This record gives sequence, C-alpha cells and structure tokens, in this order.
Amino acid sequence: MAQNYQRRGTFEKLAQNKEWYFDGAHNTEAIEQLISHLEEIAPPNCWTAVLSFMKDKLNPEIASLWSRFPNIKLAGMKFERAATLAEMKQFFPHATELILNEKNRKNDFETELVIFTGSFYFYNEVCKWMGTILAIEDNLSALKE
Repeated sequence: MAQNYQRRGTFEKLAQNKEWYFDGAHNTEAIEQLISHLEEIAPPNCWTAVLSFMKDKLNPEIASLWSRFPNIKLAGMKFERAATLAEMKQFFPHATELILNEKNRKNDFETELVIFTGSFYFYNEVCKWMGTILAIEDNLSALKE
C-alpha cells in the first residue's frame, strides 16, 4: 500500500487533459521551491497563478515572491482564518478575482499552465470547483483496499 501512496497537494496534477496543478506551498521556503519548479517548466508569463491564503501567511515577502508572475487570480475561501479578497488585493493590486462556484467554471484558462496554491486549505475548494471531489474520494478508497 505504501508504494501506491501519493502526497496530495504537493505539485499534484489536477486533471489528465490539462496542465493544472495544486501545491499547498504557504511559507517562504516552500513558495521559493515551488516557483523554482514552475520556472523549470515555463517562464512566469506562461503560468496563471490562482492564489488563496490564510491571513497569517499573507505578507509583503510572500507577495514579492509572486510578483514576477503577471497572470494572478485571487480566490477566497470560507474559513475564519482565510484572507479576504480585499486583504489579498492589498498585496496583489493587479490580480483579478476568481469566484469558485458552479456558474464560473474553468473556461477562464482552458489551455494554460495553471498553479493553484497558497494554502493546503485551498485544496478542497479547488477540487469541488473542478468537479473532481468524487474522483479524489474514489482514489482514496482504492488506496485503502
């Protein structure tokens, strides 16, 4: 069973037919490593970074790390500790908002390289939005067998 284990949320590919990834990087060191990995794949202008943070992780140093990525979208989360869109906009004034709901599906960046990141708490929000939560549950069930 251990050999079949995959670490969820660590540069995990979210869809077979898309170059969309999730990484829970939420501190300086992890974000630096993630950005280095992203830049090995493609330059920052080729990526869309969808960011969401807990309030205590959002700071000028974290924002400066993402500053070389021109395509940033911000997504809110429904947690008391989560940074609001207004708080995130203070650090990312040129970013656009991405509302993760059923009406606003994935068409905004259908063919792009996309990284969803900023918090492990963001993982379930992204999976629900993508409609893959059932597939993830199926994978977890298979790992238990």
